[in-house]
Amino acid sequence: MDTLGVDIGTTTVKYVRYRKKANRIVSQGEYRYRRGWEELRDILTAVKEKEGTNLGVALGITSVDLLKKTYSVPVMPEQAMKAEVDALVSRGMLVPLLDMHREYLLLGEVEERGAVKQDVLFLGAHKSLIDHVAGLFYKAGFKRLLTLTDVGFCYQPMTDCALDGAVAVVDIGGRQTGVYIMDNGRLLLTREIMTACEALKDAIVGGTGLSPNEAEDYLWTNGFFEASADALTLPFERLAAQVQRTFLVYSQKYPKRQVVKAWVTGRGATIPGLPEKLTELLGYNINVLPSRAEIDQQYIPAYALATRADRFPNLLTDEMTASKWQTTLPRYARTAGIIIIAGIGLFSLAAQARLHFLKTTIDGRLAMLSQKYEQPAAANPGRQSRPPIRTQPSLKEMGQKETSFVLLLKVLSSHLPSQVYLKSVEFAAPPAAFNEEGAGRMPPKGRRGATMHLHGYVVATDEEVRPVLMQVLVSLEKSGFLRNVRVDEKGMKTVDGRMLMEFVASAECRGHEI
Repeated sequence: MDTLGVDIGTTTVKYVRYRKKANRIVSQGEYRYRRGWEELRDILTAVKEKEGTNLGVALGITSVDLLKKTYSVPVMPEQAMKAEVDALVSRGMLVPLLDMHREYLLLGEVEERGAVKQDVLFLGAHKSLIDHVAGLFYKAGFKRLLTLTDVGFCYQPMTDCALDGAVAVVDIGGRQTGVYIMDNGRLLLTREIMTACEALKDAIVGGTGLSPNEAEDYLWTNGFFEASADALTLPFERLAAQVQRTFLVYSQKYPKRQVVKAWVTGRGATIPGLPEKLTELLGYNINVLPSRAEIDQQYIPAYALATRADRFPNLLTDEMTASKWQTTLPRYARTAGIIIIAGIGLFSLAAQARLHFLKTTIDGRLAMLSQKYEQPAAANPGRQSRPPIRTQPSLKEMGQKETSFVLLLKVLSSHLPSQVYLKSVEFAAPPAAFNEEGAGRMPPKGRRGATMHLHGYVVATDEEVRPVLMQVLVSLEKSGFLRNVRVDEKGMKTVDGRMLMEFVASAECRGHEI
């Protein structure tokens, strides 16, 4: 099953469909929106019509409603550290923590003022937000939600290069800029800045008198290389100052691991001259974040979600991701089916071998009996012309009876419930009848066969013993080997402290079998 990585920004929704078996990108797309979460419903309908819904969906959200903050707490057991972080978070919040979905990421130990502490990154969001976003996807037909996380974590796989220091990613989106500082593939510090592409576009509108649509085209066509550079100076310097301040906060907290590499990404990274202008203001050599796959840098979060959804902190509850068993169970069912089919095949081969052994044994005994008869006949040739009338029919009858008896025992074994035990199986000859000449006592064909008596026990409770006995009678009647099955005697008794019913049943054997 393919995975759909969905990057929900402040003004755009981007997705990447990835097929793991083929290790390739199947499709990608981008949609613009301005009316908030409600407009997302129409976008999901369009995505469903294009890609279908038989997909696993991993969500990344850019929003100030997702709380991300790093806390330093004393080194203690994990549960105690989580309780300490909860206490620190609740001091600056009006919403109870019980109304939030929360995740805790242990970042490692750090020395702070001579004491060793543990850094813990807290990620949380109100339950109503998570339920609303998940509900939009469920109603659109996407039932297999895998992950819901912050977009900032999606840059970790793309920046886990071996450097002697930290890496910073400045994601300039539509209405929000995210600053993410990572070290050794771990997100250590995040910050949201509410100055982004929309603020730059508004500056063009105010400075040139263009309409919003014209200002947007002008900004992505000319950028910082035309007269618009003066209009962009104030909002862009404010953005650069906030980014610089974030770098300073990080350097004070982690003085031994300074920021040695910085990248810019997002929609704002495509504005002409923006990376060069940011390099000039920050003093860092800032380039556009390169993509490791065959996609544009704007699709990096969606691509990371589609390929590594299980590696990010997940704000979805177990109930929300319970539908993942819809994909896991069929895989287990296929495996179990293969095992069952293989077992049936092996059992069939074993049964066939056993039947062949029985047939060979019977044939060998018949041959031995036939040889015993032929030896006296060869010694006295005069008797060959007058063989006993009943010799050959008796040999055939003997083989037939032995085969039928083995089959009968198998039928009894397969039709008796586990609570029933047989003590003895007896046979009584069928009533004899003379033919018209009075010679021979063979029963006419089609008449009654031998009578079989079953003496056994039923080990069950008082409530179960009679239904079990009735089940025995019905099952034997349906077997095809017996008819007129009936109970002659029955009675309750106690053996070794256990109640059981002793019974004697009789039935007529089919004449053509025994």
